[in-house]
Amino acid sequence: MKLSQAVDLYIQRKRDAGMRFDSPMSRLRSFLRHCGDTDLHYITIQQVTAFLDGSGSMPSGWSGKRGSPRSFFDYWTARGRLKSSPLPPSAP
Repeated sequence: MKLSQAVDLYIQRKRDAGMRFDSPMSRLRSFLRHCGDTDLHYITIQQVTAFLDGSGSMPSGWSGKRGSPRSFFDYWTARGRLKSSPLPPSAP
C-alpha cells in the first residue's frame, strides 16, 4: 500500500468515527510530502526522525509532533500492513 493511500484511508476512517482530525491530518500530509509516495512498509526510522527533527524543534515540540505518526503507524501495524512501527523509541 502506498503511503498516500494509507494516509487517506486512515484520515477517512477517523472522520467516519466522528473525529474532526484537522491537526493530525495536517501533520500526516506533511509527513507524506516529506517522505514521498513510497510503499508504507519502506518507511524507515531515519525518515521519521528526519521529519520529527524538521525545523530543529525542541524535544517538547518533537514529542507533540510524534503523536500523529505514532497513532498512524500503530493503526497499520495492528492491521498487519506493517511488521513494526518505524518510529524512533523516544524524543532526543
